[in-house]
Amino acid sequence: MSKALLNTFAEKTLRAQSLVALGLLAVMGISTATLAEDSVDVVPGTNEATSEVAAKIFYQVCVQTAPTFENAEAVLRGLEFNLKTDSGTFFHPDYDLSAQIKTGVAEPQCSLVTIGNGTPSEMAMDYAGVTFARVPEDERANTMIDGMGTGQLRVYHPGLGYLYVDVKNVSGRLVTHAVLQPEK
Repeated sequence: MSKALLNTFAEKTLRAQSLVALGLLAVMGISTATLAEDSVDVVPGTNEATSEVAAKIFYQVCVQTAPTFENAEAVLRGLEFNLKTDSGTFFHPDYDLSAQIKTGVAEPQCSLVTIGNGTPSEMAMDYAGVTFARVPEDERANTMIDGMGTGQLRVYHPGLGYLYVDVKNVSGRLVTHAVLQPEK
């Protein structure tokens, strides 16, 4: 069975299980009004994420689903992200985190934007650390890094692709935008 077919089967199974769970809640008389739903009104949470939390989510959503990111939506849903239907952006209900996934295009990519705390260098290096943790140690010498210590980090590794991290202080808040784009 092909990987694409298995992924489609897994997604449909997950959706079916969700519908069964909602049906059981309704039969039991439990209100689902408090359960988050996808809508145009979805907004991010208000808590700032530490660099460790943001990097861990980036790892789970982007790094582990690379290079196609086809399973990224299922991972986001498992982490309680909800989709803002008019923009295609996923938002976390507790943290000020958003994610966008581009699949089925010539240049697929996965990105995460967060409002968090820490220093720009710390945020950038945490993202780089989790991204390249999956690169075998004997291949790490092939990794090219540019922008160390500036809050802008560009990292390339053959086979894994490109990681771009941009960290800025906006009105006293640390905004981090990280993008993973696999090699073509």
